[in-house]
Amino acid sequence: MLSEATGKKIVYEDISPESYKAQLEAANTPPGLVAFMTGAAATVKGGYLSEVSFTIGDVTGIPAEDGLAFIKREV
Repeated sequence: MLSEATGKKIVYEDISPESYKAQLEAANTPPGLVAFMTGAAATVKGGYLSEVSFTIGDVTGIPAEDGLAFIKREV
């Protein structure tokens, strides 16, 4: 879907959490950010963010949109 939205070929490569952490550390990512990013990746991979919620729209009065719609609009 990202390839279609951006017009660029984007390839997903599933890597282990350990490899992801090592790559972040090799790029001199600050330790706190490494912890945040690896935790966020585990959350996404576990499917914990797959539920659609309308809370943002209820609170702000601005309807939420899915990530793909955001990318299409911003690219």
